[in-house]
Amino acid sequence: MKPSDSSIRILLLIPRRDFDPAQAALPWLLLKKAGFEFTFATHEGQRAQCDQRLLTGKGLGPLAPLLMATKEAREAYEQFIQSAEFRRPLAWTELRAEDFDGVVIPGGHGKGVRELIESTVLHRLIARFFELNKPVGAIAQGLLLVSRAELHGASVLRGRKTTAPRASHEKLVWHLTRLFMGDYALIYPGTTIESEIKKCLAGPIDFVEGPSPWRHENLDQHEKGFACVFGNYVSARTSKDCAAFAHSFFMRFQRTQAKDVRVFYQSL
Repeated sequence: MKPSDSSIRILLLIPRRDFDPAQAALPWLLLKKAGFEFTFATHEGQRAQCDQRLLTGKGLGPLAPLLMATKEAREAYEQFIQSAEFRRPLAWTELRAEDFDGVVIPGGHGKGVRELIESTVLHRLIARFFELNKPVGAIAQGLLLVSRAELHGASVLRGRKTTAPRASHEKLVWHLTRLFMGDYALIYPGTTIESEIKKCLAGPIDFVEGPSPWRHENLDQHEKGFACVFGNYVSARTSKDCAAFAHSFFMRFQRTQAKDVRVFYQSL
């Protein structure tokens, strides 16, 4: 049930393991500070575990400084796992889009994220969020879950603009890491997120690349990151875009809520 007050209640969907700690914790922290309430949900209501390689850098080889979570992301994750919502997640089968004001879907490189992408329960749930015109935000591999949700026999992304991690970026990371990490850099070996997303769009003009994915933003510099907004749908490419993503998602509620936008900036 939705709370009786005017708070904005957001659902955060994560798999049981391998989600990206930065993509989950940074938007959560920024939106939480701006006054949003969160409910987490995992496959069967179990406590989840992030991709430890991204958290610690162990196993990432010489690219660890580039690929692992930043210091601010690790600090945000420590708060994330201490939260009541993390300790008491709901099961995916318990969820109804009507009970929330919006949904956030982080990604992750580990193969444990596939259970989230491939869940037919979540496909129907995300389709319902779009049907109700409620804000939907996704990052990186989380975009694949959105792409597989369907309305009227087509992906919910058909007719919408979206971004996604660039195929060239994914392939470069894969080439640099495959000798010691195998197919870790590709959630589905042999294909990329960009190629999968583009199959769902009405045309190539609806895919938005954005600026260089190698740029890094601090939490107080969201203008350096990138998020693509189309109506109530917000997409982002990597953990480097988390602050821009959170800001864009926050703004989806400004048309109907009396909250001052300065609340968000003061939380950074």
